[in-house]
Amino acid sequence: MTINIDIIMPNRIGDSILALPAMVCLNQLIKKYAPKDYKVCLYSEFSMKTIFQSLGLFKVRSMNHTSKLRSWLKPSDRAFYLYNSSKNIGFKSKLSYGLQSGKKYAKYDIDTSYLDLDHINKRLSDDLIWFLDEERGLSLASIRYFGICIDLGYTEEQIRSCFNFSPDELVINKPLTTLEIPDKDYFVICMEAAYGKKVEAKRRWEEVNFFQLSRIIYNKFGIPSVYIGVDNSIPLPDEDFFIDYRKKLNIVESAELLRRSSGFAGNDSGPLHLAVLLHKHSVCITLIEVTSTYKPVFPEFTHLVWHPENAEDTIPVIENFLERKHALNN
Repeated sequence: MTINIDIIMPNRIGDSILALPAMVCLNQLIKKYAPKDYKVCLYSEFSMKTIFQSLGLFKVRSMNHTSKLRSWLKPSDRAFYLYNSSKNIGFKSKLSYGLQSGKKYAKYDIDTSYLDLDHINKRLSDDLIWFLDEERGLSLASIRYFGICIDLGYTEEQIRSCFNFSPDELVINKPLTTLEIPDKDYFVICMEAAYGKKVEAKRRWEEVNFFQLSRIIYNKFGIPSVYIGVDNSIPLPDEDFFIDYRKKLNIVESAELLRRSSGFAGNDSGPLHLAVLLHKHSVCITLIEVTSTYKPVFPEFTHLVWHPENAEDTIPVIENFLERKHALNN
């Protein structure tokens, strides 16, 4: 008997990417223990859908009016809501799982308390958390989603014996979209963080430092910098090696730009998580208290620089991976 399972992915770039290791684990568990029982579909309300589809884990659909209508005509057996939003109102399933938040629209049959980082131990043992943290290099923000596997009847021993995780498990090696980009090497920079939130100023490195970083990269490697983001209110320097793609690209186009780039630098933000997902060495400039709670999924591509005073403080790590890349190409 087939059990249809819908998983409504988080709506923010970083959070949705941090949920992917649990989706990889679920895919591996189904293949090993229940190849015919579970049929999973991921839902996304924004253009991360194309990126999820390219990973080839499960079927992916948009969370929209058509999907909601389909859910009433043929509701899934179980639906996991990985975030609370009024945008999910009208999506129907026989059994719903979600984090009770006290909001009127957030009422679920089963409370997934593990999605609250303060209550992750209510569903996951310390041993499993240690395994996923120490052995697989995941952050708590990623580990919490493994509660889905437990709720679907898999044991912690099955998770430990089955779950293999490396960059090879999440690969996008084909174009995501048609996009005209620079015809030579380039480095991607995003100066933004915490869009529209009060903490944004505390998380953002000063723009002049990013500009100086671009100059050093160009002088040392001859690589121009492409700037992305949703805010172009601050003008870029009038120099040939500054390329302004801000407010010109959607998420999928930004991902394709990153996929073909030589690397990334930015604050702790969604584009950082996207660059790491695409196996790009990425410099994360951290200005607030360092925490591993939300670290990107692949530590080997994440280079944390704590509170650099100027662009020169970030150059050694950038030189390291750019020199290795150029050595491999030559």
